[in-house]
Amino acid sequence: MRLVGVLGAWLAMLHGLAAGAGVESRDADVLRIGFGSCANQRKPNPMWRVMREAAPDLMVLLGDNVYADSVIVPPLRTPATVEALEQSYAQLLSLPDFQALRADTPLLAVFDDHDYGKNDGDESWELRTTAQRLLQDTFDQDPRLGIASRRQQSAMYTVWRHQWHGLRVRIILLDNRSHKSRQPRFYVSEHHAQDMLGPEQWSWLESELRTQSADLTIIGSGLQFVAQDKVAGEQWGRFPASRAKLLALLATTNTANVVFLSGDVHLAEMPLPRE
Repeated sequence: MRLVGVLGAWLAMLHGLAAGAGVESRDADVLRIGFGSCANQRKPNPMWRVMREAAPDLMVLLGDNVYADSVIVPPLRTPATVEALEQSYAQLLSLPDFQALRADTPLLAVFDDHDYGKNDGDESWELRTTAQRLLQDTFDQDPRLGIASRRQQSAMYTVWRHQWHGLRVRIILLDNRSHKSRQPRFYVSEHHAQDMLGPEQWSWLESELRTQSADLTIIGSGLQFVAQDKVAGEQWGRFPASRAKLLALLATTNTANVVFLSGDVHLAEMPLPRE
């Protein structure tokens, strides 16, 4: 696992502001949310143990939770077969440290491309429903999550809500694979027909933001949302119409205190836009 962290400090700060007090200490009663991405089940994964020892109340997995496709010559990869997808999840589930974390902590997950089965995969991927089934079978059966079933959805979006010290915490995970428009690798599209989420997911997201409120909203997806400095790599910035649409939706629904989380890039950064 390459990108990990714990959001307890954000939540402690929010609680302190709401209570008119200073930020709580690490030993105070805080809600800890772990997050990470990019866990190759074929390699050592010491971060599963590290995250379990951090004792998060929830672990958010932001995609590439397994690597079902295979490398030819970097960056070229062979798409996964059904058997490779199933075997990858079986390998993940066999890891003792992952088993221990899963037993102790509810896991909220969405996929990115390598657990979707195809590098830079999009709506055209023929094993889309297989990838969706395996994601749900692996992560959605835990009653501690309290999330709605994704079985009847065409994309793997979800929301987790939690009341903590009178504050409403919400985590929205967006699926940036199942209905992502096909796009050449070296291409930035200004065309509104080039879409990241698809009509069903946009409709659900708008309804969630308009009808439900929260003191803190965390929006997670596999691909980076804030960063816009890459040309060849994948990110929301290569779908500027979709990125602008999401920002406008947050503004028109008066959604405040928003944190974006992403995976994919095998590095950790905290960009803070000033716009």
